[in-house]
This record gives sequence, C-alpha cells and structure tokens, in this order.
Amino acid sequence: MMFFIVRSRFLADYQGREWPPSPARLFKAFVAVSRHGVPGARIADVDAALRWLEAQDAPILLAAGASESWPRLRRFVPNNSAIDPKTGEPEWPTRRASKEGEFIRGWRVEPPCEVAYAWLVDEHRREINVLQSIARRVPSLGKGEDFIVARAECTDDLPAGLIRYEPAVRSSTFTLEVPQSGCLTVCEEMFRQRAADPGWNRIHELPTMGTRLEPYAVHLERPESVRPPIAIFGLWAGGRRRPFDARLLRVPVGQCRHLLSVALGDAVSEMSSDAIEREGLLRTGQGLICGHAPNGGKIEGPHVAVAALPSVLGPYPDGRVRRLALIGFGCMDPTGFRLFETVVAHLHDRELIDDGKRTGIVLRRETDPGWLSLLTSAATEWESVSPVVLDRPEFMRKDWKELGYASRRRAALGGDPTAASELGRSLAARRENLIREALDRLGLGHVLDIQWTRAPWRTGLYPADQYRTNSYLRASPRLHIRVTLPSPVAGPLLVGRGRYVGLGLLRPTPQP
Repeated sequence: MMFFIVRSRFLADYQGREWPPSPARLFKAFVAVSRHGVPGARIADVDAALRWLEAQDAPILLAAGASESWPRLRRFVPNNSAIDPKTGEPEWPTRRASKEGEFIRGWRVEPPCEVAYAWLVDEHRREINVLQSIARRVPSLGKGEDFIVARAECTDDLPAGLIRYEPAVRSSTFTLEVPQSGCLTVCEEMFRQRAADPGWNRIHELPTMGTRLEPYAVHLERPESVRPPIAIFGLWAGGRRRPFDARLLRVPVGQCRHLLSVALGDAVSEMSSDAIEREGLLRTGQGLICGHAPNGGKIEGPHVAVAALPSVLGPYPDGRVRRLALIGFGCMDPTGFRLFETVVAHLHDRELIDDGKRTGIVLRRETDPGWLSLLTSAATEWESVSPVVLDRPEFMRKDWKELGYASRRRAALGGDPTAASELGRSLAARRENLIREALDRLGLGHVLDIQWTRAPWRTGLYPADQYRTNSYLRASPRLHIRVTLPSPVAGPLLVGRGRYVGLGLLRPTPQP
C-alpha cells in the first residue's frame, strides 16, 4: 500500500470559505486545467484519470495551521438568491441584478503555507501519471487569487510538520466537500452551459451535484496547540519604519494597549448582530483582550500581552523598537481565539493615538518567520531582551530591620568586608528566589541555573535601570536574567510584573 499525494503550496494567503480547502476544490481545479489539454495524454485518458480519482474514498488531508482573518473591506457580488435581500420579495432569475455586500474573509496561513491530499492506493497506476501532469499545471486552488505551486507523487510516508485531518464519523467534526462518481459529468455540463450562455453563471445557481459532505476530524493533537496566538505588527510612519528608543518602549506599547479597546468594540459589532451575544463577547473581550476586570481593576488571569520587539536580529542589531507583538495568553479556546483574530484584523492599518491626538504611526501586520521563531523556538537557555521587573521589592522595611541593614551598612562603609558580603549574599539570594517564583508561574518546572545582572546580555540593549517605568512598575527592581532549563521549552516566554505591558521578554540564547 502507498499514498498518492497532491501537495499544494500557497504563494499568498488563502481566500476560500474553509480551511483546509476541500478535496472538491482540488478536483474542480484539475478539471479546469485538463480542459486546456494535457501534453502527452489524450482527452480519453485524462477523463479516465479524473473518473478514477472521483471514485476514490475521501482523502486524508494534511495542512499548515491557519487563522481566519477579517479584513475591513467589503465587496459587492450579483445576488443569486431567489429572494431580493433589499425588498424581501421573490425575484425572477433574469432580473436578479441587485447586489449585496459581503465581507472579504480569508485565512492567514502559517509557514510552510501548504496543504496536501493523500489517497491510499494499491499501486502506481497509469491514471496517476496523468494526474501528476495535471497537478503541475494547476495555477490556483479555490478562488483565482489563491495562487499555488502543486506537485503530485506516490510515496509510502505522509508529509511531516502539518496538521493531519482524517475522515471521521463523529457528529462534532467539521465537513468538507468531497467529489464522488459523476462529479466530472457535472463539471462538464457547467462548462457547456457557460459556453452556450455567458450570462448563465449570473442568473442560475451553480450545480452542487457530484459532491458529498464528508466529516473530518484532527487525527493527532497539534504540537503547538498550547501555544497562544501571536500577531506581529510593524510601526510605520510616512512610508518608513518608525523606530523607538528601547528605553521608552512603554510609549508604543501603551498607545497600542489603548487602541485595543477601540478595536474590540469594532470586532464585537462585526462578530454578532445579537445584542445579548454582543454583550457577552464584549465582557469576555474586556478581560481577555484589554486585561480589565469587571470591577474596573486589572484582571489577574492570563490575557493579551503587548510585547515590544527590539531589533536584535541580523548582523547589525541596534536594539530600537520597530515592531510590536500581540500574544494572546488565555485566547486558546474557540471564542477567545476568534476574538483575538478579529481584533487583530481591526488593528491592521490603524493609527496609534496618544492622549487623544493622532501620532501618524500606523500598525501593519507582518508575517516574518524570523521574528516568529524568536518568540516560539524551543531552547534550554533563555535570556532577557527587555528587563524583567520583579513582582515586589527584594525586602520590605521590616525585612531590612531584621537584617540589621543600618548597622551592617555602617560597618561596610567603615571598611568591614564581612558585613558587606553578608548583605550582598542576602540580597542575591532574595533576588534569585523572586525570579524563581516568577518562572514557576509560567509552569516551567525545575530550573537548573539563574543568572541576573543589571547590564544587558547583548549589544544594542541597555542596562535594566535605564528602561522607563511608571506607577506600579516603578516600585520593583529591574534586572536582565539568563535561565537554563533541563530540557527544551518552547516560547513565548514573558516573565515578571511587566510581562503584559512590554517588559520581561525572553529569547533563546544565541549559540556562538
């Protein structure tokens, strides 16, 4: 037994109504390409190959991860429904000229931007050779703008690194259109009708015969399923990236966090038209997206973090902030994930506001695998890019009294090395304990080693004390840390009191 696999790599994001694209979309793309002729194959051989394919069982699907995007664009299409949406009255097919608006929805596909269809076959048949020739000529899958590069092969192994979907019988799964016997005949009739009457496609509903709905389910849990969703935005002004001094990273982060409330209101209005449902979504979003508790304070649980990304990649890192990352802690369930992605779509191309005034700085979403890898790679050693703010001061006033700080400090100033070393050891032990407590809250388990310093670990960054903080963050010390773990842990890792507002970002330690 072997697999006949058709692999399609998207050159841009995908605009179809479902992800992964249904097997019927692939089959119809094959039919469309075959009508232009297949070099080296007669039309009878081509039709035989397509009829063999439509008679196969539903294929296994393997696809990259994708998140639904909600652009703020709207397009108008001819109304093919029997009821005029404007008047609510029945309408004859020849008069269905009214147009109705629809939001352009699509999918933001993660690298490697690929979907594969795998049929289980007994042997390498002659029909497979014809289908391989057709696959090489398929320019798009789904809509005309969904450009792909496709290839077909026979192999004993399924592609690795993709989410696997298999035909299922459970009612809780999603369904996709799958071709069945007769699909080629339906497609040929559609081509014939369109050739005879160019306006036929506008005044008649497309035929749906020749396909069936097949339930699919995820075969294996996705390894990254526990990872929160991440969106990276570039800061742009006047057609150029707008850099910020990393020591002032709280400025762009704060402006972005203020914009989250506005984007949340727009997102909730778009997601639902029911007043009660909108109220529930808004209440959920205030906690998960904005971090606001119902009583008006800060939420204690996980919520969206806005992390500043200093420029530490490339041969000439200068440490200036040109990008922000939104990390959806707590948004892994379907409702939270949908809220996060809809808010992100509304933030794209939106201008930052500072104290009610326009700044001229626009957020633009980016899909840069280098920066995504910086946040999500697995490593055993991590170091801080922005300083970690400890959850509280090392010692309160009563603790200093118990240590005899005043007398020991006088002795140290008088030249007593023992008093100075005792204070130093107590302070170092207390700081390490506070860092371990912050790491424990991330669920990292056992930590082999912790190093801390006020100086930065890398060129382009600044000493921890130089980063500007305010309000509750000012009362706690700021340190650069390096952490060693017994086994690789995947990011993103944000540590400390300022982890939701731009501070405490860790990256895998670069290897020499």
